[in-house]
Amino acid sequence: MKAFSLMNIILVSLISVNTFSESQFDLDPKFEEYEGGSREYESLIHKQITEISIEMLKKDLGKYEGFNKYPRDAHAKSHGCVKGRFEVNNSLLPKANRLGIFSKNKVYESWIRFSNNDEKPVRKDNRGDLRGIALKVMGVEGEKMMDGHKSSLTQDFLLYGSKEFFIKNSADYIDFIKGLRDGDAVKQLLLSQPVGALKVFLAQQKLKNKVNLFDIDFFSATPIRLGRFENPERSAFKYSVTKCNEVEVMNVAGKKDQNYLRKNLFATLKKNEEACFDFKIQVQTSPEVMPIEDSTKSWPETKSLFPLLNPLKRNFSPYVKVAKIIFNYSDNTDMNSGERRDYCEDLSFNPWHTIPEHKPLGRTMRMRRDVYKGISDFRRLNNGASFEEPDSL
Repeated sequence: MKAFSLMNIILVSLISVNTFSESQFDLDPKFEEYEGGSREYESLIHKQITEISIEMLKKDLGKYEGFNKYPRDAHAKSHGCVKGRFEVNNSLLPKANRLGIFSKNKVYESWIRFSNNDEKPVRKDNRGDLRGIALKVMGVEGEKMMDGHKSSLTQDFLLYGSKEFFIKNSADYIDFIKGLRDGDAVKQLLLSQPVGALKVFLAQQKLKNKVNLFDIDFFSATPIRLGRFENPERSAFKYSVTKCNEVEVMNVAGKKDQNYLRKNLFATLKKNEEACFDFKIQVQTSPEVMPIEDSTKSWPETKSLFPLLNPLKRNFSPYVKVAKIIFNYSDNTDMNSGERRDYCEDLSFNPWHTIPEHKPLGRTMRMRRDVYKGISDFRRLNNGASFEEPDSL
């Protein structure tokens, strides 16, 4: 990362007299730099992606049986929306990193939405896909970063079935999203991003035999901050969700059933009465091998076997468990009801529903800020859904 500019020094000086208030549009100079060198360039890219995505939604309205409203442009098919608890236990986390939602041990009510990764709300589960989890933690105090939701009580975490995102630059995402709109996304990805296409294929191959969502490891792929802007020791982290060891997985439906992930999720909840995932974080310890602005690179978790070949490979950071996501079957007997599905369909999940201590970092996250909000506002307005964030179950 480049040395602080005069403007950055001025900003830090302002912080010292408590006159600086960070907004969602401010770059954190410790970690970030604009794609193409300017906010205007990034904003234009985000605007194009948002407009193309909304074109796709309009084009596909009424295309899918049972969906007479605008579905999500990605992660459209839900496998279940589950009530849960987010129980923080920071005992394994170094004291210097006990910040934000991890600053104290506390139990929060939560919604967890399990989904496919693509734009089709109706699709057989046996088609290649990376799956996803969207976690909405409620009762989180403090001013939030997203305009229009400053006083909301939600903190969102989004994950999918890969440690890496498949595109580095937001500008390169434009051809892919056009491909989704026009029905030739695979072709566009192969032509414009062959390396990204290979990453997607390999990640899907790892998951192709997973018939239960509890058997999939989920990752943020993109980083968020650990600490506020005015904290000179602030760092960054990625996060993951993995099944707790004690969960007994139930597979009552196989790949011939087009909705086997939903059925096996419900059966697993029913069998365990209290099922859970471990929520872990990986703190950045070396910017050289743990980049912020390139989400196509995973961060090393273990020491390289051959560190002499590349001294930087000595740097690594293991995932540390900081919380559990716990589900009670008694809270989710109606998981498959129409009312639950409709409610979940109207929820908006965005990593910018966040306190400043966990500000999303990097160009992929900044793209999400603008594109997700633009699409969510369009869907909520045209679907007659509420714009309010929930504050409890």
